[in-house]
Amino acid sequence: MGVRKQTMARRAVPAAVIVAMLLLFAGCTVRRAGDCLSAPAAGKPTAAAVPAQGVTRRTVTLSMLAVDLNILAKQGLAPNIGNPAKVAQAVVDDINARGGINGRKVVLRVHLLDATSALINPSGGQADCISATEQDKPLAVLIAAALPSALVRCVSVTHPDVAMTMNQWDDSLYSASAGRLFSCCSNTSIGVNRVFRAWPRLLEQAGGLHRGDKVGIISQQPGGIANDVRGALQTALVPSLRRSGFDVAAQAELPCPESSQTCTQQAAAVQRMKDSGVKVVFLTAQDLAGAATVAAAKNIDYHPTWATYGDNVTDTVAHFYAASKQAYDGAYGISTAFSPPTAAAAACNRIAARAGIRFPLGSDGYGFTAVTCLQVQLLAQAIGSIPGTITQDDLISALEAIRHVPTAHGPVGSFGPGKHDAGNAVFMARYHAAEERFVPIGGRPVAQLVP
Repeated sequence: MGVRKQTMARRAVPAAVIVAMLLLFAGCTVRRAGDCLSAPAAGKPTAAAVPAQGVTRRTVTLSMLAVDLNILAKQGLAPNIGNPAKVAQAVVDDINARGGINGRKVVLRVHLLDATSALINPSGGQADCISATEQDKPLAVLIAAALPSALVRCVSVTHPDVAMTMNQWDDSLYSASAGRLFSCCSNTSIGVNRVFRAWPRLLEQAGGLHRGDKVGIISQQPGGIANDVRGALQTALVPSLRRSGFDVAAQAELPCPESSQTCTQQAAAVQRMKDSGVKVVFLTAQDLAGAATVAAAKNIDYHPTWATYGDNVTDTVAHFYAASKQAYDGAYGISTAFSPPTAAAAACNRIAARAGIRFPLGSDGYGFTAVTCLQVQLLAQAIGSIPGTITQDDLISALEAIRHVPTAHGPVGSFGPGKHDAGNAVFMARYHAAEERFVPIGGRPVAQLVP
């Protein structure tokens, strides 16, 4: 998710990812980590016959990585997402009170990171990843809001564990995880490559991009609070622009020293855009780094059309642009939800309320409570559908078989073989300086399907 706020109906919780390959041999698929292995020797059990870790006759163990954002939330730098650990435990208690999963009690082991370890210096969270994987030995790991791709990689690539997340990730991270990575239930549960491929077309349709416009891209160096989207930029956004008839006149990546939330060299980046005659800037730099970029452009009297996505379109981050709001007025944002909470979200908040966790309808806490709850319920649904011995491959197949994935804010998502990001739609919006937030174009949200 990244550090931000929004009334969860407008949130992207933050963005994504790495470099890797999936297919090593012909016939391998994203569904199976073992498909690319040679056949077992005669007399040896196949991988499918070996029960997954974290499962006994009486229990199923799940781990959870979550972050305490209270300090940043009080500073207005993050949404109040409540306590995901308490929400997850409330849902687990509800499942166990109903007989567990096919008679097995669910055991949840939680690792709560502070904001510094989770966001500013993700390397500090590696010890928690090791505890959640090597020590807990769970069937799967739940990864809550605001945790970066570095921890996701630790869980599902460095360690071969199934990870249930809620954010946007690059295709390369899905590939490197060999089918073990899923994202569900949030309005950010859609692959960043899919969003980037659709972006130019949607921006043209919204009136923000015209034939003959020179375009530029300003991104930020991955690490710290920023997820890695380098791969998605070069394999999705740039080719999509070219297919639409637009050459990228200039690109700039903002260096982001460790522990920096704003990055550096915004002035040089916007000067490059101005000198190249760029009229439309695709601003993929997020949060404070993006706000500092718009301020730097204003300072040199450079006023392009801004196009952005993800965290930047959320309410909290949109407020970061207040100092340059007139220069930013009319910016186009591609987001993943402006819809009200779903019936599934309401049901989840009722479960949380029984455990004393209550948030107002439409608040950040209400939305994130729903997402965390749905993550747990979806895993339980998949596990419960597996007859007999439970293997990791069985769990992956069971998740892929869920064609209607509930979300905290619609539309409904879907999984399938090779499709582990549940989201299927985005919305176009524009920044209104008077309100300091993004508003759906036309005044009402219109879902646009993303292939």
